Order: sequence, then C-alpha cells, then structure tokens
Amino acid sequence: MNEDVAVVVRSSQERTVPLNIELLKRQVPEDRISVIEVAPFSAAVKKTFEIGLESKAKWTLAVDGDILIYPDAIQEHVERAASYGPKLYSYQGHVKDKIFGTCRGAGPHLFNSEYLEKGLEALDRVKDSLRPESGTYRELAKQGYITVVDRVVFALHDYEQKYADLFRKAYFYSKKHGGEKTTTKLITHWRQQVKEDKDFKVLFYGWVFGCVDTQTVYNDRNFFDEIVAAEFPKLDISEKEALNCDVEYWMHQLLQHKNAPVDILQLKYTRLPRTEMWLRVQTAKKVIKRLLFSR
Repeated sequence: MNEDVAVVVRSSQERTVPLNIELLKRQVPEDRISVIEVAPFSAAVKKTFEIGLESKAKWTLAVDGDILIYPDAIQEHVERAASYGPKLYSYQGHVKDKIFGTCRGAGPHLFNSEYLEKGLEALDRVKDSLRPESGTYRELAKQGYITVVDRVVFALHDYEQKYADLFRKAYFYSKKHGGEKTTTKLITHWRQQVKEDKDFKVLFYGWVFGCVDTQTVYNDRNFFDEIVAAEFPKLDISEKEALNCDVEYWMHQLLQHKNAPVDILQLKYTRLPRTEMWLRVQTAKKVIKRLLFSR
C-alpha cells in the first residue's frame, strides 16, 4: 500500500469507473483517491495538478476513467520514475489498447508533485491546444525537466466500455486519424474481431457515421447523447448493463493480461528533453539516409 501517491481518477462517467476505483484501493489508501468530473480536458488537468499540490504527496497519479490498472502498477510506476533522478517531471508507460489492438504510449500519468506549480504555469500557456497535458511536458522540457514514456505496459485501455462511448470514440477517430495507414490498421483489427465481440461492430458504426456526418462536431456528452438516442434504435443496439465489479475476478483477469508476452520492440521509449546521445543518433541517421539516397 503506497501512501506517498495522490491518485486522481478523471471520470467521464465511463462504465469502468467503479471498478477502476476498487482496483486502485488495492494499491493506495482510499483517502488518497480523488474522483473528478471536469470539462474541458484542460480544466481536468488543472484540477489534477491542484489536488496533487494540496495532497502534499510526493507523487500525483492521473488515471482516466477508461483505464484498468494492473496489480502493483503504482509501486512500479514510483520505483521506475524515481530512477530518473530529481529533475523528473512526468512518467508514464504503455497501455494495452482494445480499440487499436496494440500497446501504445498512454495511460496513467505519474507527476512529481514538486513541479506541479510549474506545471500549472505551463498549462496556462498551452490550455487551448489539442493536447494540453502533453503540452506541459514540452514546456517544462525547455526548462530541463524530464518526461519519460517507458517500455512497460501498466494497464488496459478501453476494455468493457459502454457502446455509446465506443461509438463516440470511433466517430472522433474518423475525424482525427484520417491517414490511410492508421485507418487500414484500425479497420483490419476491427474486422478480425467483429464476429466475436459486438464492441467492434459498434466501432464500425461510429466510424462510418463520423465519415458521412457533416454537422459541426462538439466534443461534449450532450452532443453524442442526441446522436446515440437517434441512431442506436435504428442499429438495434441496446446499451450494456453496469459492469460486474468482482475485484478478485478482475485481479485474476488483469494478471493474465500483465503476464502475457509483449513484443518489446513495439513499445516506443520517449524522453524529453532529448539526450545528447539521442541527438547524435538522429544526426547519424540523417547522414546515412542522405548518403544512401543521394546515389
């Protein structure tokens, strides 16, 4: 039980939030867990930082409501983060992502609470960007503070979500990930799973609806509540019941995911600011490319 971490669960009423909280209680004291429902996202990040500062805990962990964290993941976060020294600002690993069918850099964000004041100052400068939280990483990197995305998988992402939330996410992915390569990967993955899992059928519906829908997009729940209310009856989709929160059952399931083999090469390591060695390697790659393609 780690008492030196303040955990902030950022909820958007996801189906997994109650289970998320129960799993977290196995790793930190209950009075160290705060649940917030704040929009827009920049305001949720601000509230996260404020809670971390008020807690006086050494570390602040931001956990989104659609994540199910692996057993002992918080302690592993802390140990790995501490190994990067006193200038570390933020640390995160990867999640096993159901929608993308792969592991990707995302998930619980562990912050060194000592630098959250600086994080708030940086957030004020980047709050209107598409990714305000990661914007603070780049702002603090300019001051020499380190952010690391590590080659470790710490959680599941987008498993056991409501159909409405999957529909909404696929709708937005159709707008955000319009590149041919990403689209092909997503559609191929969904097609392989669609007969076994209705989640992927709903993802297809959301994607197609997003591709043909020409109305102005609003990233708020009311906007999608209206779409879902109109479209789900046509598609014969009934929303899922509340999730079974049998913690022992889910601990077993999560351990199975945690112990499953992972191709370490698919996990991308990132560090800001870039190290001198990283810069040398990138320069060498550019020189080699130039020599190869100039012939």
